[in-house]
Amino acid sequence: MPRTRAETGPARGFRSATLYFSTAMVNDYYCYFVDEDFGPCFLKFCS
Repeated sequence: MPRTRAETGPARGFRSATLYFSTAMVNDYYCYFVDEDFGPCFLKFCS
């Protein structure tokens, strides 16, 4: 999963955002329902 961190450049000392990859545990929430027009559906929320 890509994440960002602030780093200071060596030449002039400007701060910038740098992408790096790491693992992260996320919570997944699923909502299942049945709609009269569309039939069975689900929504997935990640935090």
